[in-house]
Amino acid sequence: MQAHNERDGSCNRRQKSRLFLLDFGKETFGFIKLKGLSGKGNVNIYYGESPEETRDTAHAETTDFLQINQTQQHDSVMELTKAFRYVNVQFDGNVSRNGVSMLYEQT
Repeated sequence: MQAHNERDGSCNRRQKSRLFLLDFGKETFGFIKLKGLSGKGNVNIYYGESPEETRDTAHAETTDFLQINQTQQHDSVMELTKAFRYVNVQFDGNVSRNGVSMLYEQT
């Protein structure tokens, strides 16, 4: 079992309606953690090395797509590690969340 550290992307985020653009400060490998998810709808996550890359959702190479149908809040960690600095997280429907962070492996 690997030990993980958690880094909150909220200190460097730009939020617009149902979209978060998160900057984790440097390119690294890690897992995105969505905190306190509840409601019904979709969560689309686009990863990149620049803000522009994450905004180009039609040509995104690294993504995660989730369908949420939860009445109780729960955390969700993406299954695969990815390389990124920026993450564009988009919510639709009535999905709510408490935060977004990154888990990265301890070295």
